[in-house]
Amino acid sequence: MNRRRLLAWVCLVALGCSGGEKPRVPVSGRVLYRGYAVRSGKIAFTADKDRGTQGPMVNAELSSDGTFRLGDGGLPPGWYRVTIASLDSPVPAKYRDVDGSNLVREVVAGKENTFEIVLDD
Repeated sequence: MNRRRLLAWVCLVALGCSGGEKPRVPVSGRVLYRGYAVRSGKIAFTADKDRGTQGPMVNAELSSDGTFRLGDGGLPPGWYRVTIASLDSPVPAKYRDVDGSNLVREVVAGKENTFEIVLDD
């Protein structure tokens, strides 16, 4: 193997040429409805394919103060549709529908991705 090919191979291995998933970044925040914390339920981030983001849905439990932190290191950078479901708090049904919630957030690499999500009627 000549030197140029060896160097190209080393660079590809170092850069992760496998086409795997982008590195994940931490995502956290708080959900409010009518000015009050949504004290239980789940929040889900679904990759927005219309904006070029690919990947699985990731969800988290809402804490009693309305806060959440996504596990597994967060999400790869990109655009996500957000849905929220709660059995204990009176959150309107539209927020459970990935197409109807109209909640979209961009996750950005190298930035603190802390979202305050304010729901209305």
